[in-house]
Amino acid sequence: MYRYLECGIYENGFARVRRGDCKSEYLVPFSCKTRGGFCNSCSEKRSLIFGERISNEILEDLNHKHYVFSIPKIIRPYFKFNRTFLGKLCHCCYDTVGLPFGREASTRVR
Repeated sequence: MYRYLECGIYENGFARVRRGDCKSEYLVPFSCKTRGGFCNSCSEKRSLIFGERISNEILEDLNHKHYVFSIPKIIRPYFKFNRTFLGKLCHCCYDTVGLPFGREASTRVR
């Protein structure tokens, strides 16, 4: 926690950065480099670096979609007490997304 409180304050230390082409300089304060999520700027930087590494080195360059289906609160008890409804709902969601793309409807659940 104390490292977070000292993060980004010039009085606690900084690096002087000089550009080679125009010889201009600027100061960059030291960061806390914590992983625990206390410091938003350090956590954000780490997550951006991690995401860039994942997209450049691990994932293939493919188009993808992310869909979120929500269940209205008034009908959630039906799914809570009868889990077979939840499986049927998943198949309906799959059909809803897949049919416009030429996938056949799942015949297991009706």
